[in-house]
Amino acid sequence: MRFLAFLLCVLAVGMFPELYLIPHYLAPFTAMFVCLGVQSMRHCRLWLLQNAPVGQAMLRMTLLVCLLMVALRPFNRLLGMPVHVQPPSDWNFLWYGPDHFGTQRASVEQELESLSGKQLAFVQYKTTHWPMDQWVYNSADMNQQKVIWANDMGPNQNEQLMAHFRDRKAWLIQVDDSPVEVTPYPSMNR
Repeated sequence: MRFLAFLLCVLAVGMFPELYLIPHYLAPFTAMFVCLGVQSMRHCRLWLLQNAPVGQAMLRMTLLVCLLMVALRPFNRLLGMPVHVQPPSDWNFLWYGPDHFGTQRASVEQELESLSGKQLAFVQYKTTHWPMDQWVYNSADMNQQKVIWANDMGPNQNEQLMAHFRDRKAWLIQVDDSPVEVTPYPSMNR
């Protein structure tokens, strides 16, 4: 337990300078949290109240509630408990995540990859777009990927990028429309 307590102190010192604590920042310490949880359950299990195994019953109920939460989460809409996707700050520190966060980009990428030839996707955001929900990211070897993602920078700069990647078909993706709108890029020179 001393080593786990030391790791908890290291975590606290490491997270102190962070302005925003996003749960995946804690991922390297997952094993520590699991060990602390198991050790806590071991101690809780031994708790007696007037020779009654209160700790054992409490531990069983806690595990049952956790399993129920996991089992019911896929049916939240059917149960009348929809999860709000935006803003993510509403769900970031809760026990559940959003229903479809990131799935729209994946489906658009899959749609573009199914087309013949290479693609260039210009992503256009509205001013109300949450800045942490980014669609534009590429692999390190960008020239080899089938779809290259770029921010919409206006007609002149977009034309320059299309001239650089002239072997690709250009698309305009308006991510904040519902549903996401994917249209061929309205180019003047093509």
